[in-house]
Amino acid sequence: MKWFSRSSGSEATVGADAEARRNELLRVSSVLRADIASLRGRAGTGRVNTALLRAAQHAETFGSSGRQLFQATEALAEAGRLIAPTGRPPCLFNPTHGPATASVMWTPGGSVPRSVPVCDSDAVRITTGEPPAVRLVPTDFGPQPYYSAGEVYADWILGWYSSSEPALAGVLLAGTGLGPHLNR
Repeated sequence: MKWFSRSSGSEATVGADAEARRNELLRVSSVLRADIASLRGRAGTGRVNTALLRAAQHAETFGSSGRQLFQATEALAEAGRLIAPTGRPPCLFNPTHGPATASVMWTPGGSVPRSVPVCDSDAVRITTGEPPAVRLVPTDFGPQPYYSAGEVYADWILGWYSSSEPALAGVLLAGTGLGPHLNR
């Protein structure tokens, strides 16, 4: 993942880039901690806790590269599958909701409509005309849906979908701000 490129400009620019990177890392770390806490509340013992511990360890070392972010969410996805083993990918609107149990039509930002995997609760919300409970993440502009928060969340979502079809996240989120960063 490309965080920030160093410009050949002044030290102030380099300092501002470093500060912006630190702020992004803090925001993404807070998302990882919240995801771990959310799943820990539903976890039992054994393999689920092992996966959550692995996620926490990667979250603690997150910062030197996006790889720890990917590995942390990959471990979170494993914990989610152990809690509710459906063989389906995570709920698109909030992966911590657990594996999808239904599919609904979704058209992000005027893009092409597509069938997306969702949890029971979001399926009910959408079929009754309510918006889904989308995972909001912190940004410079306040809380935003993760798929509008930019490339910093690419490895986060790729980790959630790593055990599904490799290109699934890119297909599902095409037409969003995050979509172009998922086709790796």
